[in-house]
Amino acid sequence: MNRTFVILAFVLVAVIYHVGPWDTEHTGPLGVDTAREMVDVQVDSWTKEVVGSLRPVLVFFYSPASAECQRLYPILTDANDVLKGRVKFVRIELASNASLGMQYRIGTTPSLVMFKDGLMLDTIGEESLQDFNTLEQRLLAYCD
Repeated sequence: MNRTFVILAFVLVAVIYHVGPWDTEHTGPLGVDTAREMVDVQVDSWTKEVVGSLRPVLVFFYSPASAECQRLYPILTDANDVLKGRVKFVRIELASNASLGMQYRIGTTPSLVMFKDGLMLDTIGEESLQDFNTLEQRLLAYCD
């Protein structure tokens, strides 16, 4: 009886461990990410959403008044849908979060920056945004 209880308790702990912490981006069963929306980030949520992310993160530095940013937003939303949670998409308004822009040397909008494991890896230029397949392949290169 005691041995069976110990084994069941061990299995339960292992399952709970693999489900992951419930307050992170892994909200589905066994850690499957169900969040598909582009997340709005501020300075105070930067560490949780970008640095602490378990997935590669594409950060969209934008300005609400920029016509170019307005043009890119639907493209990024579509890419987010197609990649089905393999890459996390976040956006941050550059003017109201200037300290982050200065920290990563972002001076203009729109700017797309790829992060993985909390490190800035790449800046994605407009040549990757002209063709959706090129953008998709560029983002998938950062996925495991």
